[in-house]
Amino acid sequence: LQAFDGEIYSGYGDWNANTGPIVLCGFDPSSNTFDCEFTQQAESIARFRVLNNKLYSISIDPVGTSVGDVYAVKSGGSWSAIRQDDMQTAPGQGPVHPHDMNVYNGSLWVFSDWWTGTYLQDPAGAQHARASRSDNNGLTWYSGLSLPNDPWPVADYAKAFCFGEVFNNKLYVQEGTYGCGSMTESFSRVYDGTNWTTGPNLAPSGRAGAIGITGAATRKTSIFSDLMTMIHDKKLYAFDGTSTTLTNDALIYDYTISGAEVYVLRYSGQVCRTQNLLSYNCFNTAPTTARSIEVLDGFVFVGTTLAQIHKAPIPERINTGFLPSIFYLLLEEG
Repeated sequence: LQAFDGEIYSGYGDWNANTGPIVLCGFDPSSNTFDCEFTQQAESIARFRVLNNKLYSISIDPVGTSVGDVYAVKSGGSWSAIRQDDMQTAPGQGPVHPHDMNVYNGSLWVFSDWWTGTYLQDPAGAQHARASRSDNNGLTWYSGLSLPNDPWPVADYAKAFCFGEVFNNKLYVQEGTYGCGSMTESFSRVYDGTNWTTGPNLAPSGRAGAIGITGAATRKTSIFSDLMTMIHDKKLYAFDGTSTTLTNDALIYDYTISGAEVYVLRYSGQVCRTQNLLSYNCFNTAPTTARSIEVLDGFVFVGTTLAQIHKAPIPERINTGFLPSIFYLLLEEG
């Protein structure tokens, strides 16, 4: 879920089952109505970013092999999209699984794996981690950083950048498997606007695994109170510029930042908030199928695996402990 311009946008789909395309709809909580605005040529949407007052919807797997949408962007009330062939360096060579986007020093960046034009089983290689950069708002693209990949049949031959976050005037990335189920390097890479250097590990458990091995990925990075926050191994961590620290041992599905508070959706169903990443106030229980969370206009919203959106009012901060659930169903797609 992502709030933008007074509405809630929902990501959905299954890139393993090759679903899609994805219809992007804005939900207006004041009228309980949807306005479906744009069809994105993607199998699944798992990440939104609001950058420079624009909403970016990132295709974790564009439809097709060369003409799917890498991302769609809403600006000034209108949608447009950048396709895979808009970013290709040669026929068949381009982004396959975009995982994140950001803006740094006025340039737009896409973080993904990059298809070299060979088959996965080709010893010459296949997919490698790439940070693509555009200095003209997406009109043209070039490589900001491209890492070599290990040739097949090395277990983690196909790789990607799983996130890109701007923190303390620097751009941070870290390599993982192409689906970002695991991190493949125990250090980050940091860009200061001129040079790339190695940086601290943003995957606290280090090299967690390879393709086919259950591991831990770092995803959904954000900035909160002079810290970089992230989900790693289903838990919320914070990076202060030197080291990455576990904020709480509870497993979480998702989190969102609203003003001076972080809201988390725990595996237990608890909806909790914190102002310091240390003490948490759990004030409600979401449906067992809830997987995503967002906050807008004094309400907390959760999205479920049943294509439902629920909302509940956010109470004043009082030390009353755990409150019974007052979530109610807003929408169920037919």
